[in-house]
Amino acid sequence: MRAGRVQVEGFFSLNSVSSYGLVDLDEARVKGQISFSSANLDGIDATALTAEGVVCGGDIHLCDGFVANGNVSLGGAQIKGQLNCASATFTASEDWALLADRIIVRGSVFLSDGFSASGGVRFVGARVYGELRSR
Repeated sequence: MRAGRVQVEGFFSLNSVSSYGLVDLDEARVKGQISFSSANLDGIDATALTAEGVVCGGDIHLCDGFVANGNVSLGGAQIKGQLNCASATFTASEDWALLADRIIVRGSVFLSDGFSASGGVRFVGARVYGELRSR
C-alpha cells in the first residue's frame, strides 16, 4: 500500500489488517492518530512499514499484537502524542527491526508489555518528551 504524502483530517486506522509488501506512509500528514493495532505486516524480506517524516497530530499505535516481518522505519517522524509499541513483535529482514532516528515524540514511547524485536532498535538523535519505557 502506498500512501506517502497523504493528508488525513481525522484518524488513519488499519487495525487488524494483513498486508503483504511495503506499507508506505512517508511524509503523510494525519491530524488524528495512526493505528495499526493487531495488524500483521509482512514486508516479504524487506521493509514492512515506512513512515519517515510522517507528521501525526495524535498517537501512533503499533501495538496489541502488531506484527512486522521486515523493517519498520519511522525516521524523522513527528508525533504529538505517544508511540505505543506495547505487545508488538518486530522481526528484521536485515540489521534493524525498528528505526526511529531523529523522531520527535511529544508524549511517551512504550516498548513494553510483551514488546519484542528480532534485530536492532535504534533511536539515534531522537527527542522523547515523556517516558521511554522498555520493560
